[in-house]
Amino acid sequence: MLNIIIAGLVIVVLCIFPVMFIARKLGAEKTDLMDCIIAVIAGSFVSGIVVSMLTDQDTNIGFQAILSIIITGIVYKFLLEATYIKGLLIALIPSIFYYALGSALA
Repeated sequence: MLNIIIAGLVIVVLCIFPVMFIARKLGAEKTDLMDCIIAVIAGSFVSGIVVSMLTDQDTNIGFQAILSIIITGIVYKFLLEATYIKGLLIALIPSIFYYALGSALA
């Protein structure tokens, strides 16, 4: 049971807090923990579906990443009640953080 709790806390700290922090700094309307959890889950779900529908498997990974950030920015715009530019930045800055973290751990 403790492993599940620790795994949940790691997911929240690495995935949710960067989105919540950036959303608060940029002045989005909804920045509570549950709003950000729903936005991250919905953004990942919608982005995964739309990117897989619009691109082939052999498409450039960089293009897929850019398309994913654009789609996630649209989802954040609506769910966090921000402007499109703010939604795009909310999607972009944690993506850079995840890339840097993945590069450091590899």
